[in-house]
This record gives sequence, structure tokens and C-alpha cells, in this order.
Amino acid sequence: MDKNEILNSDCDVRVSVACNPNTPAGVLTELAKDSDCDVRCFVARNPKLKEVLTDKK
Repeated sequence: MDKNEILNSDCDVRVSVACNPNTPAGVLTELAKDSDCDVRCFVARNPKLKEVLTDKK
């Protein structure tokens, strides 16, 4: 799946991608802005989040 397919998928797919530690940083960044609070919560729990945040500096 490409980034647009993921972002336009149903909530269950976005949650699965948000909690996957192999999700690319760019996708996590977009999912962090998701309208669904569950998706945002799983992004926050993703172990790769630290990498995403430090790349923003």
C-alpha cells in the first residue's frame, strides 16, 4: 500500500499501520494528524515516534 491508500483507508487499517514499528516516518507524521483519536493514540505509542520527532529538528 502506498501512503495515499493508507491515509484513505478505514480506521482499522490506519490503526494497524500507526502501531507498526516498520511504518515509514512520513506516514506516521501524516497519521499523527488523523481525525480519529485512536489512530493518533497508536501513533503516540509507536516506538518509531522518537525517530520521527528527532527528524523534525
